[in-house]
Amino acid sequence: SNGERLGTIPFGYTLAKDGIHLLEEPGEQETIAYIQRLRVEGLSFNAISKRLNAEEVPCKKEGSRWHHYQISRILQAV
Repeated sequence: SNGERLGTIPFGYTLAKDGIHLLEEPGEQETIAYIQRLRVEGLSFNAISKRLNAEEVPCKKEGSRWHHYQISRILQAV
């Protein structure tokens, strides 16, 4: 809540140069907005993850694939 890192860096953010504070990552923020739009359209978490994988939308960890639980966590955090 203070914008400081406590553990892993959440999707949508990057670590500031001070190694403490989080900064929004524009590309990932766009992906979050896209996920929100898909959810509003009625897609399930599983359907959203399949769509992101089909469209080759990058995950936080390079080379990873999207999973329904990641979508759920991202939407809970916003």
